[in-house]
Amino acid sequence: LRKERIDLVISDINMPEMSGIELLEEIKKANRHLPVMLITGIGSDTIRSRAYSSGADSFLAKPFRIGTIESEIGRMLSGIKRTRILIIDDNPDFLSSLTQRLEDADNIVYPFASVSGATSFLESHAVDLVITDLKMPDGDGISLFNDLHKRYPDLPVIMVSAYATDDILEK
Repeated sequence: LRKERIDLVISDINMPEMSGIELLEEIKKANRHLPVMLITGIGSDTIRSRAYSSGADSFLAKPFRIGTIESEIGRMLSGIKRTRILIIDDNPDFLSSLTQRLEDADNIVYPFASVSGATSFLESHAVDLVITDLKMPDGDGISLFNDLHKRYPDLPVIMVSAYATDDILEK
């Protein structure tokens, strides 16, 4: 990967020297835009969630039809991709519900309950959209928006709140 231009990485999760998830994390540190597909014979929601939260662009559980992987490869190489959405909300019920709805709509969702965890994630992972609560225990959506706008001026941010007042809306 350091010496050759690669358009797509496909890796099994269970490997002898380094797991596919560890490999994925190393790849994304070096090139967060390189698409990575992880495959595994141990298909569970936990593994799928960990793969996506580590930056996977696609995940397939074995057994799968050859047509399925061909379709995923074609989608990934043609630029047709799932929207990668970062959600930050300290309400676990809302976070879980929104994550599930967005995943059901074929998006890749990275849920976080804290601003610090989300901003750390963004240092090594690319996303297409951020949805954040306005009030968080370790920060606020307005400060986060200002920081994100400086670092990623084209990144769309949606702010949500159950406590929106006129002064907050104005900010």
